[in-house]
Amino acid sequence: INIGIATETDEGLIVSVLRRANEKSLAEIATIRADLVTRARERKLALDEISGSTFTISNFGAFGIQEGDPILNPPESAIHCISSLLDKPVVIGGEIKVRPIMKLTIAIDHRVLDGISGGRFLMRVKELIEQPPPVLS
Repeated sequence: INIGIATETDEGLIVSVLRRANEKSLAEIATIRADLVTRARERKLALDEISGSTFTISNFGAFGIQEGDPILNPPESAIHCISSLLDKPVVIGGEIKVRPIMKLTIAIDHRVLDGISGGRFLMRVKELIEQPPPVLS
């Protein structure tokens, strides 16, 4: 799984690629992502570091955007968009409570994946955000 990381630069958007993310620990992913973002902004990425992603993550939330419709860049199979986190009123147990709310969207190339796969992915992301597993060292 090669994850594209959409990064804002002075010249526009660039998508660097975190290769074989499924074979890395969360700590490794965080370290590699930070390095890729830094080097993208410094224009120091090699050509093979900006091609070959299979799935991109885009963070509209960094701009305070509440929702977006990400556009798929072939040959990727999907792009996931994360919105900003805002306190919103919600009904819980018949009472109005204020909770942090974030919108998650996904665009899928249906020649590669079906909507059920995308729905299951978003459901799992939601579960992990709402009930994060304990961090293992």
